[in-house]
Amino acid sequence: MKNRKYFMTKLDKTYEVIVIGAGVAGTHAAHAAEKEGARTLLLTSCWDTAACLAWGPRMYPKERRRTKTSPGMNREIVRKATLYQGVVDGKETVLLDEHKYQGLWREKLERQDGLTIFQDTCHEVVKEESIWQVKTGWGAAFRGKALIIASGTFLGAEVQIGLD
Repeated sequence: MKNRKYFMTKLDKTYEVIVIGAGVAGTHAAHAAEKEGARTLLLTSCWDTAACLAWGPRMYPKERRRTKTSPGMNREIVRKATLYQGVVDGKETVLLDEHKYQGLWREKLERQDGLTIFQDTCHEVVKEESIWQVKTGWGAAFRGKALIIASGTFLGAEVQIGLD
């Protein structure tokens, strides 16, 4: 159970990056931060829905995969999760197995040494000077130099800014 960090009983309280939300955007943000060497906390209300494709296992234009800015796509994972690749309605497309995609992302994250995964709901976010403090429903509090909120479709895919 070495890689099952979300079962840890003694958690560090300070991180360089805290990511709230483990959807497609949150998992990518946590992966990128850890890959750059930052000690990272990924806070999710439900690990079972981590990396869940909100748009489901549908086809998308193949050319999106080739760009560096493809949203939510990792070449290795996309390749392994591809169900079908070919031409549909005259367009080259790819069909993904959403469960395989999700499982591969979760495995990838669980293996990252500098990433801690914690399952709980974020209840409060406060910035004190240059440090972010995140408090959870279970009463845990974490501090971080950077904060990424990637709540995505669980907030109806709305952008939330400040008190607005």
